[in-house]
Amino acid sequence: MDSSLISEAIERLNQMARLNVQISWRYCSSDTPDANIGISTQILNWPIAQLNVKGHITIPAGGQVLWLAQQFIIPEDLHGYPLTDLALRLGLTWWAKDVKIFVNGSLVQSGDLFDASTRVLLIPSVKTGEEIIVALRLVSPDNDQGALMRSHLVYESNSDDRLDPGFVADELTILQRYLETEAPEKLDSMTVAVTLINWAALPDGQFFKQSLAILRQNLANLSSNET
Repeated sequence: MDSSLISEAIERLNQMARLNVQISWRYCSSDTPDANIGISTQILNWPIAQLNVKGHITIPAGGQVLWLAQQFIIPEDLHGYPLTDLALRLGLTWWAKDVKIFVNGSLVQSGDLFDASTRVLLIPSVKTGEEIIVALRLVSPDNDQGALMRSHLVYESNSDDRLDPGFVADELTILQRYLETEAPEKLDSMTVAVTLINWAALPDGQFFKQSLAILRQNLANLSSNET
């Protein structure tokens, strides 16, 4: 059986929970008073930041300041999966000697070269149509160019009663890698389990959740047979 079906399922599940937002940042090269960064009309007038060949937004060396900002509006679903009541986080990775992260105008976190990534909680329980503005103030290292290297949104469950597709995708990824190296003869069984995901249940979150629960049980049985 074609084990690429596992990778396809992982990608589809990730698309329901994670969104790359690196291409959508707007920038301002001049320093801006912190009090102004929560004004959406100002931010929406900033130009879109360009990415280099690595997908990074770069900052010239020498302690240069770059502001980045983006407005997020919560959709009803992501690739058919309903988002209501999921938590929303923003994953960031940077190379900068100083970083300040503002959410709706309030400073929520800082970082530097030794604390160069984070997952900021934006909304603990999202509702369709909610708006949020995130602004980043980055200062490049003295002797090296700085960069915002990666940025993505993550919708995830804060409750044990609700599975989210991203969590299941992570479990599938770990098990697939394990079986590829330790028990490749079991990949067909994993592929069969994955093909039973009831994609047609979407956008009914309850039925789709049941489908994922059955998948996890089948995978747990497969894993237990390996130990």
